[in-house]
Amino acid sequence: MEKSSEGWKLLTVGLIVTGVILTLVFTLQVGLPNWWAWFIVFPGIMGWSLAYQWYQKEGYTPRVGGTFALGLPVVLTGLIFVLNLDWGRVWPLYILMAGAMALLSPYTLLKGQASKTQQFKAVK
Repeated sequence: MEKSSEGWKLLTVGLIVTGVILTLVFTLQVGLPNWWAWFIVFPGIMGWSLAYQWYQKEGYTPRVGGTFALGLPVVLTGLIFVLNLDWGRVWPLYILMAGAMALLSPYTLLKGQASKTQQFKAVK
């Protein structure tokens, strides 16, 4: 099976599992508050899965870091809704996340690669 089909396989399994869980929740009338928030979390996890596949194939590149960083706010926001957390208490996590995203951003990675190249040229 090709690498590109792995993402579709994960998406398909995720949709089936989500459908089964929602069917059980609504037919058994089990309390699952904010069930809809999982539809916010899943795209972020899919992005992380894609970043991991790229990481295995290419190593740590700006594309890997950028894709992983973009999943951070999506997953964090979804989990805040899923867990029904108080926004007034968890907002500092967004500041931490912004710092992590700055470290993982493609611009930061490319800038670091450029400085390494310049240092290498200086040594020659």
